[in-house]
Amino acid sequence: MSERYTNTRGFIAPISTATGKVQWLGIAMLATIALLAILAPLFAGYGPREIACAPFEKPNPAHWLGCDDAGYDIWAQLLFGARVSLAVGLSVALVSTIVATSVAILVGFYGGWVDRLIMRFIDVVLALPFLPLVIVLGVYFGASIQTQVTVIALVMWANPVRELRAQILAIRSAGFVEASIAMGAGAGSSASNISSPNSRHWWCRNSCASPMPPSWSKPR
Repeated sequence: MSERYTNTRGFIAPISTATGKVQWLGIAMLATIALLAILAPLFAGYGPREIACAPFEKPNPAHWLGCDDAGYDIWAQLLFGARVSLAVGLSVALVSTIVATSVAILVGFYGGWVDRLIMRFIDVVLALPFLPLVIVLGVYFGASIQTQVTVIALVMWANPVRELRAQILAIRSAGFVEASIAMGAGAGSSASNISSPNSRHWWCRNSCASPMPPSWSKPR
């Protein structure tokens, strides 16, 4: 029977634990989807807009998932559509992470009225319903992949700011940041220290690295 994983500070649990098996299964599934999307022309057999069969044709060896009402192969549309989904998802994650990190550094370093103003704005953003807001903004700005990425990123950036802000407030009291302020470093220079290698080591030491919990060890 697999051991239960209790340490929540590590990025990936050991594969010998139940949580580790679930995590690696998810990684394998994501890698499979990404591989099929990248190699879609090899696995699809038809183009996403190529009329390949009769409308509503049943699944068969030539068309694994059958065809839709226009005669398009559903398997081919699924593979080529995965490309768009992965591109949008990765772009949204990148943009929202950059925005959230920048805002968290701003509110965590300056504090005061800047912190209160931005955090109240984040409360308003988090209170808005996600899906209706994305639909309304998407209709207003027009339908395109760039619009989808921008609209979803504008909605998703607010949630990670809270946790990042807490990390920034903790690292702001670290020795190397206080030393830079004491030596007369400006706001921009001191804020840049938060994203320096020293801060990454500090974060890793305080948030990631931890001793192996008892549940990891094998029973004697």
